[in-house]
Amino acid sequence: NYDKALECCQKAVEIFPESAVAQISLGDIQLQTGSADKAIETYKKAVGNEAQNMFAWSRLGLAYNYTNNLEKAVESYQKAIDLYSGNAATWIGLGEVYHKAQNYVKALESYNKAIELAPKVGYFYNNLGTLYYNLKDYNKAAENYRKAVELSPNYAWAWSNLGDINNLLKNYQEAIKCSEKAIELNLPSTVPYHNIARSYMALGNLDKAMETLQKNIEIDANDVWAWFNLGEGYYIQKKFDLAVECYTKALELDPNNETIKKSLAKAQAELQ
Repeated sequence: NYDKALECCQKAVEIFPESAVAQISLGDIQLQTGSADKAIETYKKAVGNEAQNMFAWSRLGLAYNYTNNLEKAVESYQKAIDLYSGNAATWIGLGEVYHKAQNYVKALESYNKAIELAPKVGYFYNNLGTLYYNLKDYNKAAENYRKAVELSPNYAWAWSNLGDINNLLKNYQEAIKCSEKAIELNLPSTVPYHNIARSYMALGNLDKAMETLQKNIEIDANDVWAWFNLGEGYYIQKKFDLAVECYTKALELDPNNETIKKSLAKAQAELQ
């Protein structure tokens, strides 16, 4: 009940206006309810009251990251680290900012420091895996995603990422298993369906790929990728009328996509 929590935190700040702890709690609720700008102002008051409060600086860094003020986020996280360098969450937060800024060297340093401090946190290895993915070191990415699910077996996003990377490594059956696990864990995304469809396509099982794409569309009827690839499947099957329907739907969702336009024109030509 965020409304009640917000009310209580605001009351605490009124009673204890110089308490950084009360202000951090209020800022956390503001951040969780989508009011990042308000959270920044609240965390600023916290560091104004207690400039040596590492947690306040770290939370300010997180809030700046939410608003994509990456320079300020780095400054805030670095201030927190200057005060106390032994908090793994601060290092992972700093790494995420550097990662977003595509400063992969600094991100790697920060992620490794977080793992050194807290080597049993699956989330940290998932972040590191995604960094290696961005660096196109797919074997290291897979290694870290596997570590993430080993430490956190119910971490749906890590399973999905492991499915994706196994596709890139051409381990298609393993990719299907990992993506199905992500679905089993109720990942709020259609990404695992994308990965499963890609795996079946690579294995030459077009029927299973299209079955997966249809499930994808049942969950998210506005998924351009699913509509386009379903159209591709129908085109291969020479069901050009159905291909046109799917390509048309994909183009409605993404009107400026030249690839979809070309595929639609190609399918329409087959009907003439």
